[in-house]
Amino acid sequence: MPGLGDQQSSLTFLSFRQLGGFSLNPGFQQKGGFSIALSLSRYPTTTDPMVSPVATTGCKGLSQPRDSERAPPAGQKGRSLVKFANNSRRCTADPETNLKGTVKQARSDTIFPFNIHSRRKIRPAVKKRAAEPKAFSDAALDALWEQIDSLEPLMKLIPSSAREHEGAEEDEDGLMLLTRPLQAAEVAWISLYLRCVRVLTYDHDGDFPYRTVIGKLADYLEPSPLLPRLTSLTYRYESDSKVPHMIANLDTLLLICPTFQKLTIEGDASAHWTSRGNRDQKYFDVLPKMLPQIRDFVLNTDFTIPKLQFAAEFKHLRSLEIGVANEYGDQPRYLRAVTLQAMAGLRDLELLSIRPFDISAWASAPRIPGFPSLQRVHIAQGDDAGAYVLLSSVTSPFLSEIDITLESGEYHWKRDIAQSFTLLPTNFGISLESLTWSAVLPSNTQGFEEFKAHLLRPLLALPRLKYLDLQFFASLISSEWLVFSPQDAEEMSRAWVNLEFLSFFTDFSSFSLASLITLVLKCQHLIYLEIPTLLVDDDQIEMASHIPPINEPPRFLELRIRRAFRDSSSPHPQPVSACLHQVFPPLRIL
Repeated sequence: MPGLGDQQSSLTFLSFRQLGGFSLNPGFQQKGGFSIALSLSRYPTTTDPMVSPVATTGCKGLSQPRDSERAPPAGQKGRSLVKFANNSRRCTADPETNLKGTVKQARSDTIFPFNIHSRRKIRPAVKKRAAEPKAFSDAALDALWEQIDSLEPLMKLIPSSAREHEGAEEDEDGLMLLTRPLQAAEVAWISLYLRCVRVLTYDHDGDFPYRTVIGKLADYLEPSPLLPRLTSLTYRYESDSKVPHMIANLDTLLLICPTFQKLTIEGDASAHWTSRGNRDQKYFDVLPKMLPQIRDFVLNTDFTIPKLQFAAEFKHLRSLEIGVANEYGDQPRYLRAVTLQAMAGLRDLELLSIRPFDISAWASAPRIPGFPSLQRVHIAQGDDAGAYVLLSSVTSPFLSEIDITLESGEYHWKRDIAQSFTLLPTNFGISLESLTWSAVLPSNTQGFEEFKAHLLRPLLALPRLKYLDLQFFASLISSEWLVFSPQDAEEMSRAWVNLEFLSFFTDFSSFSLASLITLVLKCQHLIYLEIPTLLVDDDQIEMASHIPPINEPPRFLELRIRRAFRDSSSPHPQPVSACLHQVFPPLRIL
């Protein structure tokens, strides 16, 4: 019987269940024709070069397995991966902990597979099938390490014998230090995980003590950055974070990765809010000089909004988002006119998102047109006057999406909102494809036909609309509703020939069955329709029963109706849903 180390052996896969400790026969180690691969969980368990998938490259008698040799043949691929989804956090993160101790912390059904393949006789078909589990294993590792919330998991990749913390761990002035040089196998093993990280949250108070170790690791990995695939970094600071330390940390961020393109700054006041005044301005002003590659900038802060003139120095800035972190504190939530003017000067800006701030209008200063490249505008919990000021400042011929939700409060539709709706076709009639607008109207709203004329009619001059979502609430107790007739539906379908999504959600309007059918028949691209109320009577049911089933062009239509009222003299009236399905067989009523 051939031995385990015999090159003529036909053994291609060996799986150990509940592995408690292992050793390799010295005779086997002298055989150069085999490879060993070990799948790892998110928190690696050992740096022993005999079991590390990276460290095997430098060991006598062992070589790094080829991609096609990392997994068992077909029929075994379900057992070729460590089952780490539910137990990865139970395993110790200390690389020097022995495997026996680690397995005791894992579930009893955890499999640590060893793939042992002879390189002499591997059939092409087996090679092809063997590549599939390996690819899945890489994808699983990437998914587990794609996003991390601090540097702590990276620090735990360093063997405990090679690191120590100087001072209290929660001390911002403390440091973590390396106590000995790292071996090449250890560095290679650590880099296996570093290359997976694409989204990182850097907590100033928690991660600042790691800055020295970051520098040392960067020296080992040079010329590659610490996290070569990093695309997005969130930097979080708090009330007591020191501005000089925040500025010093920018050098650390460059060591981590000098090419990430999305930067999020979070000023988190937590429950203990204290004002930082304007002392953070110096930090923000230096950002474009240190991080000129930034294309997407997000500022979520509970503290004073800095002057945003610095944002114009980001030469490649494409998106700007301004919001709050946890909404602690009692500072006023508004953007000054000078701030809006600074944003308007961003020539390459394509996305602007503001929440939840009022935008101060400036009556004394001349309005400065700007935003020449803007494509999308999002305002959440804003004010009507600020929305109008912002939209009237946009000169871009490319604006295709507007999403505005006004803060809680009652707005007079004619005085406060109609001016913005009148502006839309004038400034964006040839470009606007998506419009979302939500507001609460006064409970004494009167004159619904005027509402239709001043708010809805301007939108009929937006021929490129594909997505329209209007939500207006008035909390009315009245029998006088705004009713959309078949003629109204016909007019909308002629105006919005490209419409795919329509949600008109109010508590004071309704569609008749005839107007609903007309709208769906005429809007050839409509795939989703949401209406508040459907009114049905016997005459409309009779009319609909004579319409042949319609499925041209083929499409799947979803219909959401909040409530339906049926006026029928029949003791057993036909359900409205049955009538709708008769006309539109593929209809899905939500």
